[in-house]
Amino acid sequence: MNQINKQTEVGREMAAGAIGDARPVASPARRRLIKLGTAAVPVVATLTSRPAFAWHCQSPSAWGSEIINPNTSLKTNAGHRVYADETWTITNWTTNTPRIGSGLDDDGVTGKPWSELLTVSSSLYNDQTKTKNSKGRYYFDFQKVTVGHLVSFVSGFVNPGFSNDTLVRNVTSSDPKTYPLIAQLNYIVLKQVKFNNDIDMCIKDGQLADMASGTYRESGQGWSSQKVKEYLYNNYIVRP
Repeated sequence: MNQINKQTEVGREMAAGAIGDARPVASPARRRLIKLGTAAVPVVATLTSRPAFAWHCQSPSAWGSEIINPNTSLKTNAGHRVYADETWTITNWTTNTPRIGSGLDDDGVTGKPWSELLTVSSSLYNDQTKTKNSKGRYYFDFQKVTVGHLVSFVSGFVNPGFSNDTLVRNVTSSDPKTYPLIAQLNYIVLKQVKFNNDIDMCIKDGQLADMASGTYRESGQGWSSQKVKEYLYNNYIVRP
């Protein structure tokens, strides 16, 4: 068993209990999509349940250039790669729900964002984040996860300015700091082999950490938290 499969199996075991409740019947088409990822745009186009728009993800430098000069070819995304809209929303993370119709909802466990995060950050399941159910069995309780837990147990995660004891389930779309927080969670899962949608071709390793820490710069100009929010929102990396 390779490491990815081993982590996936561990993650599924830990995601039992509350996370494993209410499993709808899986669609064979969606199973195939999960295996194939989003490498082939024609495959994506065949899913009638998918939203009509696509993810036109521009790199931070390209997006910044368009803001400065909106008359460039970037205005219509000319020459830019098109990605499927397959990122979890803020609501998906705060309620641990799959993104319906996105190819991230194979069944009641696969596709729930916290379940998938556990497959690549298994140390997040510990005495601080588990709860005992009515049968005396422990399960991972996403509602206990704080920003401090992410900093401690998720490799490379940067706190964008929240108190360490802030519960992730309580972050809101009205707070600009929420966007780099959720973007990091999406990035950690979506650059992996299982759900790879080439998010790391759009935004590179380290850029989100800089955005979260308030140190991100393009063309010598620092980005404010509001500009970071606008970039992540407008490129569908994080949506409410």
